[in-house]
Amino acid sequence: MSCIAPSGSGANVPVLVDVAGQQPAESPFLSFHPPVVRRARAVPYNGGWVVIDGDNLGEDTSSALINVTVAGQKCRDVTVNIPSQQIRCLVGPGQGIHLPVTLLVGGQASPPFTSFFFWNATAVIVNYGTQISTSGGVITISGSGFDNNASAIVVSINRQPCTNVMMVNASTSFQCTAPAGLGGARFPISVIVGGDRNNSRDENTAFSYLPPSVSYISPIDTTGGLVSVFGESFGTLASTVTVRIGSYSCLSPTILEPHRAVSCMMPPGVGRNLRANITISGQSNTSLHYSFNQPTITSISSISTSGGMITIMGSNFGLS
Repeated sequence: MSCIAPSGSGANVPVLVDVAGQQPAESPFLSFHPPVVRRARAVPYNGGWVVIDGDNLGEDTSSALINVTVAGQKCRDVTVNIPSQQIRCLVGPGQGIHLPVTLLVGGQASPPFTSFFFWNATAVIVNYGTQISTSGGVITISGSGFDNNASAIVVSINRQPCTNVMMVNASTSFQCTAPAGLGGARFPISVIVGGDRNNSRDENTAFSYLPPSVSYISPIDTTGGLVSVFGESFGTLASTVTVRIGSYSCLSPTILEPHRAVSCMMPPGVGRNLRANITISGQSNTSLHYSFNQPTITSISSISTSGGMITIMGSNFGLS
């Protein structure tokens, strides 16, 4: 025979079969399907109502047969929004992502669900600390709503991770190690606090590497030749490097040491106190001046006392 069973929940629910006043010697048992969580909507870090969607979530609006645990907390005031399909409950403050949600409906537990997270409605980046060279380093990011749990903060700069997050002041600032880069300015900073993403692109919070600084340029003769440039924040890609000395372009730049040294081929030239300009990924430094090697004299031909043409031998006299 067959019949339509009423709604319910639980396992090993006894079934009463009565045929003309006669019942079987042993009563059969019925088990409803266990609950399954399909989605648990995120709430703010200070807690709130969690709405849970799924299957077989129960229909008892008194919630006596429904127990919910969210991120290790017992969720209070369970109510049924849509019988069997949607419930809600009140969870306290928390933080983090990939957190578990477990339902117990009529004594049956739901399979693991670990996609719940707390979001931070007030996470705002105000600024970040001292700029760093292209070799990377520690920066401080300030703002609000960062809580006090470094493990809940995920940071990236231009889609590259800023690692080793450490709190400086609870909720207002933290440090992380920015990645090495090719140089350049106005890269977006992304901060995720407990699942809440704050992409920052305004003038105050876009990340910029320090522009290149030059400490020394190797001298060359006026015939031109290979020049080595030493300093900081040169990046790692030769195609992003441009070197000019006065009106002369230094050709074929090559990275000698990542972030700290480049070389290029200077054409013949003359001059002293020429402005040296090195540009890395659009950022320039013109603070250093450069001089070709000064002329040297090795000999002068002799002439009679009546004067005449003399020949001066040496180097660095230029081309004309």
